Amino acid sequence: MDIDWSKPIQTKTGCPARLLGEINGNQGNFVVAVSGEQGHEFLRQYYSNGRYYRGGVSVVDLENVPPPKRYMWQNLYPISFGDRYNSRELADKNAREDRIAVLKLEIVDGLAVSVEVEPM
Repeated sequence: MDIDWSKPIQTKTGCPARLLGEINGNQGNFVVAVSGEQGHEFLRQYYSNGRYYRGGVSVVDLENVPPPKRYMWQNLYPISFGDRYNSRELADKNAREDRIAVLKLEIVDGLAVSVEVEPM
């Protein structure tokens, strides 16, 4: 498991965390504030790979926060694709009469990585 300490982090259970610093001379150990219930933060020491325990796996191990999912909608016609829209409502509003389907695209880094056909 690789963690990029320059990007936002969270525990495996989704609790927000923030890097406070590295412990000098201690083989890449990091001090992290982990948010718990009711907004309390707990200081924890982590290894450079984001693990809480050296030899085991824990639900409090760290991971990078996944980027938010972004979706776009695109109308499909018998011989062409329509423009992409930021909402299903806009795709419906701008659809031509000959639309045969509307596609929901998951966008990552500007590219469609998955597609599903939505009911008309």
